[in-house]
Amino acid sequence: MKRRPTIRKRIREAVYVNAEGRSALTGDLLDEHWELDHRVPRASGGSDDITNLQALTMAENRAKGAATPPTLLDWQAEFLSTWDSSDAASFLLVALPGAGKTIAALTVADQWIREDPRQRRVLIIVPTDPLRTQWQTEAARLFGLQFQTKEFTRWKSGMVGSILTYHLIAGNVEFWKLQCHQWETLVIADEIHHTSDSTNNWGPRLKEAVGGAKRRLLTSGTPFRGDSTRIPFVNYDSEGRCVADYRYDYPRAIRDQVIRIVCFQHETGIVRCVRDGSEESLQLSSDTDEAEADAALSRIVEPGSFTDELLRAAHHKLMEVRSGMPNAGGLVICKDQDHAVRIAKQLQQVTRTTPDVIVSDDERATSTIDTFRSSLVPWVVAVRQITEGVDIKRLIVLAYLTHYRSALFFRQAIGRIVRNMRTPDDMEAYCFMPDHPTLVAHARDIINAQVQAITDETDEEFQRAVERTEVPRFNMVLGTEHTGSAGIIIEGEQVDPKIAVRVHEIASQMGCTLVIAHRIYQVYEAMGAAKQSVVGSVREKPLEQQLDDERGHLSRAVKRAAWKMFPDRPDKFRHVWRTLVFQHIRKFNVKDFTLEELRQAKQHVIQQLNAFMTSAVS
Repeated sequence: MKRRPTIRKRIREAVYVNAEGRSALTGDLLDEHWELDHRVPRASGGSDDITNLQALTMAENRAKGAATPPTLLDWQAEFLSTWDSSDAASFLLVALPGAGKTIAALTVADQWIREDPRQRRVLIIVPTDPLRTQWQTEAARLFGLQFQTKEFTRWKSGMVGSILTYHLIAGNVEFWKLQCHQWETLVIADEIHHTSDSTNNWGPRLKEAVGGAKRRLLTSGTPFRGDSTRIPFVNYDSEGRCVADYRYDYPRAIRDQVIRIVCFQHETGIVRCVRDGSEESLQLSSDTDEAEADAALSRIVEPGSFTDELLRAAHHKLMEVRSGMPNAGGLVICKDQDHAVRIAKQLQQVTRTTPDVIVSDDERATSTIDTFRSSLVPWVVAVRQITEGVDIKRLIVLAYLTHYRSALFFRQAIGRIVRNMRTPDDMEAYCFMPDHPTLVAHARDIINAQVQAITDETDEEFQRAVERTEVPRFNMVLGTEHTGSAGIIIEGEQVDPKIAVRVHEIASQMGCTLVIAHRIYQVYEAMGAAKQSVVGSVREKPLEQQLDDERGHLSRAVKRAAWKMFPDRPDKFRHVWRTLVFQHIRKFNVKDFTLEELRQAKQHVIQQLNAFMTSAVS
């Protein structure tokens, strides 16, 4: 007697037929290993009813299961509701740096894809390469969405879209114009103010490339440009100001405890120089004539006694913060790459710590940012690589050592230190800056917004935080000297100078001997390293990075097999690919292999090599 199919099997068949044999997430064809997935997870109250089930590939379901979609903040939920109710082709979201624009935008992307995964794609455009990696990682980690960031010839299997820079899209307008025509495309233009309608800018080519997209979400924390030109796809009022479709401002973000309050310390100084054969002094302070202050600013941020004292004060504050938040970090913003290298050397001398240096010419800039984000290194020195959109929540102290004075650049710099950890104890950040009248005016604008946010608050802790935002200035003249520790010897061991600084701090804080402080430091470092290794092992890489890794593993397996199995053939490497890899998978371009196919091919090559070695020995 023929057995009737189980209820589970009938449900699988019904879901498969309803999906027409395709993934509900990407529209890819399902293989025999496809899996049932709950649209609304059980943990969130989702039922086991067939109406809550969908078909996904195994890789998609595992990635979705590993993802942990965040709980939206109140403003993000409001924005999403406004977006859903709008039918505008272009929608401008203005939210200050650190408020959570990325998560808000990715929530829109996730919703867009799930409504029609077969016909829809998402194109995310960002200003810099580090932001490409950041968006890709967050999309995979939080939503299980996989984006490709290279090899833009077509949409790859398992990918819901692409992430690229404004520079890249401007260089291949026709291709992206065709993609937006063929698919129902959502374009997310991050920090859209980087473009303008000027013919010398990316704006006109951007409008041509994505003008045919179904919808466009434009985001910015500073929706204006220093050159006063207009931003593509943005509406303006009669006075020439951007009209936001949803705005999340500074006062509300502070009231919601979404960002930190910033405390400013601005420092004066004197630059002595020789002009026309005679020595003269240029005073830098907020009371100085602006022309003289401008002349002094560019010189005073060069390595010398002014920067020495500013860095010393900033480092002292950072060490004070790290006593309660051990992974807190500081950022030094410099003028250019050469300046960054010289300031990094001075910072190392002042603090006895080795900072990370991130400049645009460094091919490892993106990986260095990722490493610094999860490390315990106190300081990072950069020019523009960590200025906008880069999310490093442990940055709390900023040393502003650049001659850039525009409100746009200054606000973006402050945006690097306002992203808090969403805890009650993480509500303050600190900026150390030259006492230039324009910079001080920018700082006062931010302080006024902070005061506005708290004027009606009764929370005493908030009141105390605002009262601390005006720190008295102190005068500084050239000619000061720095005398630091050359290191210490503990229990017969020569301790590195940068470690010695931390040991002294622990001894001072805990009232113990240097020997005990050194042992505490060693235990703390061991615990920190262990914690990082655990975090690193749990966090899964985005699909594109996994594909790159597996292609490398397969290539190395083929190379080993080639040398062992066909030592006398000049084309042995290609021969192994042809006979073992492509015949096994039945595809003739390794870039078309899925993650599972790459792993199968590698295993097949290894098995064939082992069989060959066994037969050779026998």
